[in-house]
Amino acid sequence: MPRSLSRAVFLVALLAGALGLAAPAIAVDTPFSTRYAQTLRGDIRAVGNTLLTCPTAAANCATARNRTGTSLNNNDFNMADVDVDSDATTFNSSTATVALPAGATVTWAGFYWSADTAAASGGAAAPTPAQRDSVQFAVGAGAYQTVTAASADLLTSSAQPTRFRGFRDVTSLLPAAGNGTYTVANVQAGTGADRFAGWSLLVAYQDATQPVRRLNVFDGLGTVDGTNSFSTTITPFWTPASGAVTTNFGLLGFEGDAGLATETARFNGTSLSNALNPANNFFNSSITSSGAYLTAKNPNYRNQMGIDVDSDTRTGLLANGQGSALLSFTSTQDYFMPSAMWLVSDEGPAVNSAGPTVGGTARDGSTLTANPGTWSGTPTITYQYQWQRCDSAGANCVDIPGATSSTYTLTPADVGSTVRVLVTAVNDAGSSAPIASSPTGVVALLAPSNLTVPSVGGIARDDQTLTTTIGGWNGTGPLVYDVQWQRCDALGAGCVDIAGATDWSYVLTGADVGATVRSEVTASNSAGSAVVDSTPTGSVLPDPPNSTTVPTISGVSRDGQTLTATDGTWTGTDPITYTYQWQRCAADGTSCADISGATASTYTLIGADVAGSVRVQVTATNLADDATASSAATAAVVADPPANTSARPSPARRATARR
Repeated sequence: MPRSLSRAVFLVALLAGALGLAAPAIAVDTPFSTRYAQTLRGDIRAVGNTLLTCPTAAANCATARNRTGTSLNNNDFNMADVDVDSDATTFNSSTATVALPAGATVTWAGFYWSADTAAASGGAAAPTPAQRDSVQFAVGAGAYQTVTAASADLLTSSAQPTRFRGFRDVTSLLPAAGNGTYTVANVQAGTGADRFAGWSLLVAYQDATQPVRRLNVFDGLGTVDGTNSFSTTITPFWTPASGAVTTNFGLLGFEGDAGLATETARFNGTSLSNALNPANNFFNSSITSSGAYLTAKNPNYRNQMGIDVDSDTRTGLLANGQGSALLSFTSTQDYFMPSAMWLVSDEGPAVNSAGPTVGGTARDGSTLTANPGTWSGTPTITYQYQWQRCDSAGANCVDIPGATSSTYTLTPADVGSTVRVLVTAVNDAGSSAPIASSPTGVVALLAPSNLTVPSVGGIARDDQTLTTTIGGWNGTGPLVYDVQWQRCDALGAGCVDIAGATDWSYVLTGADVGATVRSEVTASNSAGSAVVDSTPTGSVLPDPPNSTTVPTISGVSRDGQTLTATDGTWTGTDPITYTYQWQRCAADGTSCADISGATASTYTLIGADVAGSVRVQVTATNLADDATASSAATAAVVADPPANTSARPSPARRATARR
């Protein structure tokens, strides 16, 4: 579109505002954003065709179609529909053929169409402008299918809202191999001077014979003319970290004119041009690839009069490790609408710009956490980790088996060493070289700390044996454990060490009765020690008396003799007191019965005991209880024989007695 027409549109808008007329809705330009992106072995092919051309009978039309002569622009003619399908139901149609390499498979296909629905001088408005979101699309000899753009994919020019661009993902409509002739019809386009209509099909494909690349399609809609430029950032992508970078790229635009050499297209600071697309007229109504016209289309004009589908290959257009680039367009006269860019660049693994770091305390038992660092590359980037154990100087590092997560818990094997992490970034382009973090400080011992307190087992009663566990501990081994038993008050407080009680078992004594007892366990290593107490026992109970040796009786078993009882031997909590009960039994020691009043430790036999036996019962008593033990019965008690207890008579009396 020439500069004069652009100014005319501007003046019409001013006049409408001055007269208070309702202005039509005007869309703002839409920056390019990612439509499709995938890393694979493959490429993108682009085809397309025009749907308007100069009338065949018009003067200079034949030379214009062939890009010769001086009348080359769509405003030089009253543009008319192209209609090649011999189908009475279509008002415009054209074809283009896709030819992919043998063995290739389609991964994505995007279909674009554009036109101006308004009538122009010498022409008519589009048949149904409201249906500009829908077109007819046929694969090979198949029937037409209606393809409709989503509302977000139907964009209009910020300067001329009757000029639009539609998009639809048609991947599902294409055969797997992608090859064939595609026909497009019924794009809503006005006719007459300075009108255009056209379409393009972008096909991304996978081909195992090609290198790994990043396939990107970015689209939007820009308005460029004598007063408006358009710039947009192309991102994300990522080129290899080293080596020459080869890039296949292409641009789709509408309404560029072959005869107006007044515009520029720059990418990453480089002016784009080739033999068929000059630097000052890149959008010149051509359909080309690497400086050659694409001819597999019907009609096969060199001058499309309103659509550009141009691709090329460059080495060095993008730098190593680059992930974004500015795409910009300017014009001093020609009006055109940049609509899409496809970018197929050598793809490399992610590149690191800030190394990994390790967080956490370098001490046995602590958990270290890896921060992968800063990486640049095509999303999505994931990370692999390998922790390594190094010497104390951070050298001679070796992999720690199984330590492949983003965290690592230090073990005793790491004590005295340093630790680092290797991070490998992975995306569709492959895996980066591993990048190592700085090593940690030397891993220190973990001083003991208690996890579960010791527990005391046994019966809390005098003379019973208590045992203690060490409890549960954390700390770098080997840990050394010591125990000290303590005597506490009845509430478990006021605890003091029991002298000499440093074994893992302890026999309760009378001194513990009424008190409670606990164990105090100390765990130690070279990093330190920790002490923890068990829960105190219940109050220690006294041990009731228990006879271990029965009482005995000493003395002669004869009437009038005194017997003496021993207590026998007893266990139990002191003090133990003893009481006695003598019993009279049958001669064989049975049928014993208490002797009334005979409760001392001695007993003098009497006549009632003769012919029987005697035994003693000793009762031991302490705070806990009492118990009784019986002696064995004595031998049978014998009578005391008669004995003269008076003085011997004098001789005189003996004589008298004889008389």
